Amino acid sequence: MSLLKKITTKKNDLYARLIDLLGGQFKRYDWYCFGNARGALAFMLRTAGIGIGDEVIISAYTCLAVPTAILSTGATPVYVDINIDSLSINVEKIKDSVTPSTRAIVVQHTLGNIFPVADLKSQSWSKGILIIEDCALSIGSRINGSLIGLEGDAAIFSMELSKTLSTGWGGLLLISNAAYVDVAKNLYSRLPSQNTWHSLLDFFQTAVSGISYHPAFFQAFGKYVIGFFYKIGFFRNSTSIEELAGLIPNGFVSRLGIAQVALAEIQWLKFSLITNACAKNFIEIAREARRLGYRTHIYESDNQFCVSNRVSLMVQNPTQMLEYFKRQSIDLGRWFDGPLSPLPVGWPFNYEPDKFPFSQKVARHIINIPSHSRLSIVDRKKIIKVLRSYTSENPDSISVY
Repeated sequence: MSLLKKITTKKNDLYARLIDLLGGQFKRYDWYCFGNARGALAFMLRTAGIGIGDEVIISAYTCLAVPTAILSTGATPVYVDINIDSLSINVEKIKDSVTPSTRAIVVQHTLGNIFPVADLKSQSWSKGILIIEDCALSIGSRINGSLIGLEGDAAIFSMELSKTLSTGWGGLLLISNAAYVDVAKNLYSRLPSQNTWHSLLDFFQTAVSGISYHPAFFQAFGKYVIGFFYKIGFFRNSTSIEELAGLIPNGFVSRLGIAQVALAEIQWLKFSLITNACAKNFIEIAREARRLGYRTHIYESDNQFCVSNRVSLMVQNPTQMLEYFKRQSIDLGRWFDGPLSPLPVGWPFNYEPDKFPFSQKVARHIINIPSHSRLSIVDRKKIIKVLRSYTSENPDSISVY
């Protein structure tokens, strides 16, 4: 047997095992693996026949990847402002944005916040409109005991470097509406796989980043290692230069590479372990932040189990807080600071920030504290200690809105 055939056979086995594993974590629906989550979203829209002349409603507070996926089909993204208390797209404002051209609504579970999909589906005006759940930022979250992603017609999950479960790059599509399954299977069978060399480069970036971004190493040497590999071109950004300009790069929709399939299997085998550890860090840090007076956007309840690898806070001076924590070797984030993040340079995105005051306000004041599963108890205690000291030294830091 040739080496190529062995690799192909191994790859098919890995795909089969991963799909079986995913079906075990969730109710058994149809799963598809992609090179990235934006490709998964684009694929679902194409499966539904969405294209030129159609409109897709999305949150005005989101990653650029979402409207890029819509643009790749020829459809038009239509943005809706968020509820400032939950960071979720506002259901009532969705109603005002629906037109005869509306074919789909993408609802985003943002930074652990669970969007009430059932409330949206109960609205008479939502009938006949495809509902896709964007679970990229809240993998493992549950409502009434059920994992998010099961209430819409379909759901997308991201396994990008910064996500709770990561293969460096990668996206998953779950289709729960049987009406789309046959078309999806036919389209997917004709999709190319990610280039093996690029897949191995992404694997290398994932492995090096996993070590370099570790809290114990990042400030000492990790950031220099990361910077070096970006400089020589071995590492790539999540959003390409073409996408920033509204252009769709070649291979935008492709199957997950073989190296990422293998990593995905390892990650999803540890699904409960990773998401529970992440949730523990998330809850402990969020509780302390609330005790200190910060708005965290997450409030614990009996029917919700929220998972996010970031605790989002609203603060008066995000830059000051970033620098303070950095001096203590803690790397904070500003995700999303766009509010469409990263801000595009091309006109096709149909985005006018001034129309979305709540999204803009959050983007100006948000800060993200790490709560990922790799944090040890010592790391978590250090973060809480630094948060206390920062708040004590800067009593006016808490953002009021």
